[in-house]
Amino acid sequence: MNSKSLASPIINLFKFTEDFSGLTKYFEQLPVDPYVPGNYRHHGLSCFKYTDHNLWEKQAHKYIFQDDKTNPVAGGIKREYPVIDDKLIDEPTLKIALQQFCNSINAQLGDLIDIHMLRTVTTHEQLGKAAPEGIHRDAVNYVGIFCINRHKVTAGETHLYTDKAGARPPVVRKILEPGEMLIIDDNEVFHFTDAVKPTSDEGYRDVFVFTKSTLMSI
Repeated sequence: MNSKSLASPIINLFKFTEDFSGLTKYFEQLPVDPYVPGNYRHHGLSCFKYTDHNLWEKQAHKYIFQDDKTNPVAGGIKREYPVIDDKLIDEPTLKIALQQFCNSINAQLGDLIDIHMLRTVTTHEQLGKAAPEGIHRDAVNYVGIFCINRHKVTAGETHLYTDKAGARPPVVRKILEPGEMLIIDDNEVFHFTDAVKPTSDEGYRDVFVFTKSTLMSI
Protein backbone atom coordinates (compact mmCIF):
# COMPACT_ATOMS: atom_id res chain seq x y z
CA MET A 1 0.00 0.00 0.00
CA ASN A 2 1.19 3.47 -0.83
CA SER A 3 0.06 6.68 0.83
CA LYS A 4 0.41 10.28 -0.23
CA SER A 5 -0.42 13.57 1.43
CA LEU A 6 -1.99 15.58 -1.39
CA ALA A 7 -2.18 19.02 0.20
CA SER A 8 -1.71 18.80 3.96
CA PRO A 9 -2.31 16.33 6.78
CA ILE A 10 -6.04 16.88 6.31
CA ILE A 11 -6.02 15.22 2.89
CA ASN A 12 -4.51 11.78 2.30
CA LEU A 13 -4.70 9.30 -0.55
CA PHE A 14 -4.06 5.59 -0.03
CA LYS A 15 -3.43 3.11 -2.83
CA PHE A 16 -3.92 -0.48 -1.74
CA THR A 17 -2.31 -3.46 -3.46
CA GLU A 18 -4.88 -5.98 -2.19
CA ASP A 19 -7.58 -7.42 -4.46
CA PHE A 20 -10.95 -5.99 -3.38
CA SER A 21 -13.00 -7.57 -6.18
CA GLY A 22 -14.53 -10.01 -3.69
CA LEU A 23 -16.47 -7.12 -2.16
CA THR A 24 -18.37 -6.26 -5.33
CA LYS A 25 -21.00 -8.93 -4.69
CA TYR A 26 -22.29 -6.97 -1.72
CA PHE A 27 -23.10 -3.99 -3.92
CA GLU A 28 -25.33 -6.17 -6.09
CA GLN A 29 -27.74 -6.48 -3.16
CA LEU A 30 -28.23 -2.75 -2.56
CA PRO A 31 -31.72 -1.34 -3.13
CA VAL A 32 -32.43 1.98 -4.80
CA ASP A 33 -32.01 5.06 -2.61
CA PRO A 34 -35.58 6.43 -2.38
CA TYR A 35 -34.41 9.88 -1.28
CA VAL A 36 -32.54 10.75 -4.48
CA PRO A 37 -34.65 11.40 -7.61
CA GLY A 38 -33.90 9.31 -10.69
CA ASN A 39 -33.59 5.82 -9.17
CA TYR A 40 -29.92 5.65 -10.15
CA ARG A 41 -28.31 5.52 -6.72
CA HIS A 42 -28.27 2.49 -4.41
CA HIS A 43 -27.45 2.87 -0.73
CA GLY A 44 -26.82 0.71 2.33
CA LEU A 45 -25.60 1.76 5.77
CA SER A 46 -24.52 0.40 9.15
CA CYS A 47 -22.88 1.95 12.20
CA PHE A 48 -20.09 0.23 14.11
CA LYS A 49 -18.28 0.89 17.36
CA TYR A 50 -14.51 0.60 17.17
CA THR A 51 -13.96 -1.84 20.04
CA ASP A 52 -10.48 -3.20 19.32
CA HIS A 53 -7.93 -3.19 16.54
CA ASN A 54 -9.53 -5.02 13.62
CA LEU A 55 -12.77 -5.55 15.58
CA TRP A 56 -16.00 -3.58 15.18
CA GLU A 57 -19.30 -3.97 17.02
CA LYS A 58 -22.47 -3.30 15.03
CA GLN A 59 -24.75 -0.72 16.62
CA ALA A 60 -28.54 -0.52 16.67
CA HIS A 61 -29.85 0.52 13.27
CA LYS A 62 -31.65 3.87 13.22
CA TYR A 63 -32.48 6.66 10.83
CA ILE A 64 -30.00 9.35 9.79
CA PHE A 65 -30.66 13.06 9.60
CA GLN A 66 -28.96 16.07 8.00
CA ASP A 67 -30.41 19.55 7.90
CA ASP A 68 -31.36 20.99 4.53
CA LYS A 69 -28.45 23.42 4.64
CA THR A 70 -26.01 20.50 4.78
CA ASN A 71 -27.95 18.41 2.25
CA PRO A 72 -30.26 20.42 -0.03
CA VAL A 73 -31.45 17.26 -1.82
CA ALA A 74 -32.36 14.98 1.09
CA GLY A 75 -31.92 17.19 4.14
CA GLY A 76 -34.59 17.97 6.68
CA ILE A 77 -36.04 14.46 6.63
CA LYS A 78 -35.40 11.25 8.51
CA ARG A 79 -33.78 8.80 6.12
CA GLU A 80 -33.77 5.07 6.72
CA TYR A 81 -31.46 2.80 4.73
CA PRO A 82 -31.12 -0.99 4.74
CA VAL A 83 -28.49 -2.58 6.95
CA ILE A 84 -25.41 -3.82 5.13
CA ASP A 85 -24.82 -7.59 5.01
CA ASP A 86 -23.51 -8.94 8.33
CA LYS A 87 -20.89 -10.98 6.47
CA LEU A 88 -19.30 -7.86 5.02
CA ILE A 89 -17.62 -6.69 8.22
CA ASP A 90 -15.82 -10.05 8.44
CA GLU A 91 -14.27 -9.72 4.99
CA PRO A 92 -10.47 -9.50 5.49
CA THR A 93 -9.99 -6.96 2.71
CA LEU A 94 -12.64 -4.61 4.11
CA LYS A 95 -10.98 -4.85 7.51
CA ILE A 96 -7.69 -3.74 5.94
CA ALA A 97 -9.27 -0.61 4.48
CA LEU A 98 -11.34 0.14 7.56
CA GLN A 99 -8.32 -0.25 9.85
CA GLN A 100 -6.32 2.08 7.62
CA PHE A 101 -9.09 4.66 7.89
CA CYS A 102 -9.13 4.34 11.69
CA ASN A 103 -5.34 4.55 11.92
CA SER A 104 -5.20 7.60 9.68
CA ILE A 105 -7.70 9.60 11.72
CA ASN A 106 -6.32 8.37 15.05
CA ALA A 107 -9.63 6.75 15.94
CA GLN A 108 -10.03 5.82 19.59
CA LEU A 109 -11.63 2.70 21.00
CA GLY A 110 -15.33 3.41 21.43
CA ASP A 111 -15.55 5.75 18.44
CA LEU A 112 -18.53 5.30 16.13
CA ILE A 113 -17.84 4.68 12.45
CA ASP A 114 -20.53 4.70 9.76
CA ILE A 115 -20.05 2.48 6.72
CA HIS A 116 -22.04 3.63 3.70
CA MET A 117 -22.21 1.54 0.53
CA LEU A 118 -23.04 3.50 -2.61
CA ARG A 119 -23.57 2.26 -6.14
CA THR A 120 -24.11 5.01 -8.70
CA VAL A 121 -25.62 3.69 -11.95
CA THR A 122 -25.37 5.63 -15.20
CA THR A 123 -27.01 5.24 -18.62
CA HIS A 124 -27.27 7.41 -21.72
CA GLU A 125 -30.66 8.57 -20.45
CA GLN A 126 -29.64 9.13 -16.81
CA LEU A 127 -26.27 10.44 -15.67
CA GLY A 128 -25.07 8.97 -12.41
CA LYS A 129 -24.76 11.96 -10.10
CA ALA A 130 -22.39 10.80 -7.40
CA ALA A 131 -23.01 13.93 -5.30
CA PRO A 132 -26.45 15.33 -6.18
CA GLU A 133 -26.21 17.74 -3.24
CA GLY A 134 -23.32 19.58 -4.92
CA ILE A 135 -20.22 20.83 -3.09
CA HIS A 136 -20.78 19.88 0.52
CA ARG A 137 -19.65 18.62 3.88
CA ASP A 138 -21.17 15.54 5.49
CA ALA A 139 -21.42 17.12 8.98
CA VAL A 140 -19.08 14.52 10.50
CA ASN A 141 -15.44 14.69 11.60
CA TYR A 142 -13.66 12.61 8.96
CA VAL A 143 -14.66 11.06 5.64
CA GLY A 144 -13.00 8.21 3.77
CA ILE A 145 -14.08 7.63 0.16
CA PHE A 146 -12.95 4.16 -0.90
CA CYS A 147 -13.47 3.10 -4.52
CA ILE A 148 -14.17 -0.59 -5.14
CA ASN A 149 -15.26 -0.73 -8.77
CA ARG A 150 -15.66 1.42 -11.89
CA HIS A 151 -17.59 -0.65 -14.42
CA LYS A 152 -17.95 0.78 -17.93
CA VAL A 153 -17.80 4.41 -16.79
CA THR A 154 -15.79 7.55 -17.36
CA ALA A 155 -15.60 10.76 -15.30
CA GLY A 156 -16.64 10.69 -11.64
CA GLU A 157 -13.82 12.98 -10.59
CA THR A 158 -13.63 13.93 -6.91
CA HIS A 159 -12.90 17.58 -6.08
CA LEU A 160 -11.90 19.08 -2.74
CA TYR A 161 -12.56 22.76 -2.04
CA THR A 162 -11.79 25.26 0.67
CA ASP A 163 -15.12 27.04 0.09
CA LYS A 164 -18.64 25.76 -0.39
CA ALA A 165 -19.37 28.02 -3.36
CA GLY A 166 -16.44 26.62 -5.32
CA ALA A 167 -15.33 30.15 -6.17
CA ARG A 168 -11.72 29.09 -5.79
CA PRO A 169 -10.24 26.22 -7.82
CA PRO A 170 -10.30 22.82 -6.11
CA VAL A 171 -7.20 21.99 -4.10
CA VAL A 172 -7.47 18.37 -5.27
CA ARG A 173 -8.96 16.81 -8.40
CA LYS A 174 -8.77 13.04 -8.61
CA ILE A 175 -10.64 10.17 -10.21
CA LEU A 176 -10.49 7.47 -7.56
CA GLU A 177 -9.58 4.15 -9.11
CA PRO A 178 -10.49 0.77 -7.58
CA GLY A 179 -8.32 0.22 -4.51
CA GLU A 180 -7.83 3.93 -3.79
CA MET A 181 -9.13 5.68 -0.69
CA LEU A 182 -9.22 9.42 -0.10
CA ILE A 183 -9.42 10.52 3.55
CA ILE A 184 -10.35 14.09 4.44
CA ASP A 185 -11.09 16.21 7.49
CA ASP A 186 -14.73 17.15 6.98
CA ASN A 187 -14.30 20.23 9.17
CA GLU A 188 -11.61 21.68 6.92
CA VAL A 189 -12.62 21.02 3.31
CA PHE A 190 -15.72 20.57 1.17
CA HIS A 191 -15.99 17.73 -1.34
CA PHE A 192 -17.82 16.92 -4.54
CA THR A 193 -17.73 14.15 -7.15
CA ASP A 194 -19.00 14.87 -10.63
CA ALA A 195 -21.35 12.55 -12.52
CA VAL A 196 -20.16 9.24 -13.91
CA LYS A 197 -20.89 8.67 -17.60
CA PRO A 198 -21.40 5.32 -19.36
CA THR A 199 -19.01 3.90 -21.94
CA SER A 200 -21.68 1.36 -22.92
CA ASP A 201 -25.43 1.10 -22.37
CA GLU A 202 -25.02 1.06 -18.60
CA GLY A 203 -22.20 1.44 -16.11
CA TYR A 204 -21.75 1.95 -12.39
CA ARG A 205 -19.34 3.11 -9.71
CA ASP A 206 -19.13 1.36 -6.33
CA VAL A 207 -17.68 3.10 -3.29
CA PHE A 208 -17.61 2.73 0.45
CA VAL A 209 -17.82 5.92 2.45
CA PHE A 210 -16.46 5.65 5.99
CA THR A 211 -17.30 8.47 8.40
CA LYS A 212 -16.46 9.42 11.95
CA SER A 213 -18.72 10.25 13.68
CA THR A 214 -22.11 8.73 12.98
CA LEU A 215 -25.07 10.43 11.32
CA MET A 216 -27.44 7.97 12.97
CA SER A 217 -29.74 9.05 15.79
CA ILE A 218 -27.84 7.06 18.41
